[in-house]
Amino acid sequence: MALPVKQLFASFHLGIFRVSANTSDQNGFSWTRAGGIVALSNCASASAINDAGQIAGILANLDAGICSSGTDFAHVGDAAAINSSGTAVGYDTSGTAWEFPNLNLGPTSATGINDNGWVVGMSISPTGNPNVRPHAVGTSHPWFWSDQTGLVNLPGIVTTSGINRGGQITGAMVSVDGSIHGALLNPQ
Repeated sequence: MALPVKQLFASFHLGIFRVSANTSDQNGFSWTRAGGIVALSNCASASAINDAGQIAGILANLDAGICSSGTDFAHVGDAAAINSSGTAVGYDTSGTAWEFPNLNLGPTSATGINDNGWVVGMSISPTGNPNVRPHAVGTSHPWFWSDQTGLVNLPGIVTTSGINRGGQITGAMVSVDGSIHGALLNPQ
């Protein structure tokens, strides 16, 4: 049964909150209508959740990991997405994408994984100030990866944010007038 959008988004949320102006005092949290805000122990930022309730993100020691189990991937960074099998993807602070714990996807950032193990992300070609970390400023090059295809560039979009079981990819595109719009790529 599908929930109305308002009810669906009012049921469960993930995020971060700060208990002071000091950013080291930030905690990941979950929220439900019934339980309210619940701090996630050992979690600095909650980034994604799967159907089993596993929460991926940034642990208190700033390593990427699974907040709900305390699994530490030993890479300072973010586990940005998690699929139903508990496989997480993300990136570390050196600018390397990972299918955690040990599949290095290269100098890029992984943003989504589906239940087939297909991964989407983007690499950034730095521009401007060399003192700004590359994931923040530059030209984005979105991609798709699977065991079967390897890394494949995705033309027509500028970012990726997720991929579903059917292979549909969400992200953003820039129109001719320079405005930014949500994008949906459908597999062929």
